[in-house]
Amino acid sequence: EFHISKDNMVLNVNLKEDTEMIDEVVVVGYGVQKKENLTGSVAAVNFKDVASMPVANTANMLQGRLPGVMLTNNGAQAGHDSPEIRIRGVGTFEHNDPMVLIDGVESSVSQIAEIPADDIESVSVLKDAASASIYGVRAANGVILVTTKRGGEQKPTITYSGSIALQEATVLPDYVNSYEWAKMYNECW
Repeated sequence: EFHISKDNMVLNVNLKEDTEMIDEVVVVGYGVQKKENLTGSVAAVNFKDVASMPVANTANMLQGRLPGVMLTNNGAQAGHDSPEIRIRGVGTFEHNDPMVLIDGVESSVSQIAEIPADDIESVSVLKDAASASIYGVRAANGVILVTTKRGGEQKPTITYSGSIALQEATVLPDYVNSYEWAKMYNECW
């Protein structure tokens, strides 16, 4: 609230646009744009909403939150649970991984899983040729842009969060001996 008196009739106001404060902002290859101004197919996740989810790795947080992005877990071995990410299905016979850029540096899909969720600000997925064309042929299977948080002018803080999970089978199957296994194996062929 500002009071104007007879002596002070002029009020100068300078407004500065802050695109980072708008909810519907997407990081694309050439900067930051409003989602409504984009013509290509782009999906984005703001990690403020999902950072507290209890998942095994950061890549699993994306599952079901990005339309057209399919995550497949290939195994349950501890330490090797980085999912396979496909954007709009399988594109070629050999290399189907999307291009991954973490703060502008080319990385791999497995490195997304290694970043703590608290360090990620946003994830944008460029799904079509028009959106990914700035990156060339490497972006044929789509582009995943990961933006991490930046430090600011504030006091240093130390935070800790932790979780423990236990995974074990509810019912163990009966094992066969080597003779029975070889017999069944031969019957299969």
